[in-house]
Amino acid sequence: MFDEAQRIGHQLQIDFDRYDRRQEIFRKKFAADTRKQHQGICDGAVTNSATSVSVAALIVTTDKEKHPEVFRALSSFYNPSDAATYVVCELCFGFRSATTVQPLPTPWIEYCDETTGKHYFYDSSTRHVRWHPPPATDALSVLVFERTNSIYTVCHCIPSNERRRRLMQKFREHTTQMAREEVEKRDRHLRGAFISLAMSLVPFSGEPKQI
Repeated sequence: MFDEAQRIGHQLQIDFDRYDRRQEIFRKKFAADTRKQHQGICDGAVTNSATSVSVAALIVTTDKEKHPEVFRALSSFYNPSDAATYVVCELCFGFRSATTVQPLPTPWIEYCDETTGKHYFYDSSTRHVRWHPPPATDALSVLVFERTNSIYTVCHCIPSNERRRRLMQKFREHTTQMAREEVEKRDRHLRGAFISLAMSLVPFSGEPKQI
């Protein structure tokens, strides 16, 4: 167990070093552009916290189209987490899990137009067709539809660098704690063995005192 914890800790350290090197190279190359984007997007994020998620989504989408490599490398630093990002992916705008997909209000059903590929919504009771989600649709589902053309889109992106870093940090803390406990356990066993050995090697001398 101790060797496995050491191996995992070593691999995590290598991953951390590789991640740090990539970020350092990127910061040197895009320092000036990063500062401008950081300020603009942070201002937009503050406004978004008081208005709606769709505003921030539009800002992030625009930035992604202009500088996709910049967005991927620094998104974890200037795109603050909020309630929506834990449900909707900030990269592809699909739901992070199929379990979080919200159904349409009854009796609306989503279909795809084979000619244009655009999705639409049909009410079988009234035979009404809409090209946008019905009014009672969940707000996050509307956001997903606006960005992906379907309210049922599920994210298939890899975890972001920031989320991977946090998971790796937690894993590293866990393995470090495991290694520390293993060392302490071995020290206790060795200490007990040495004491037992010393007691067995020291001859007993003297008669027991008579009371």
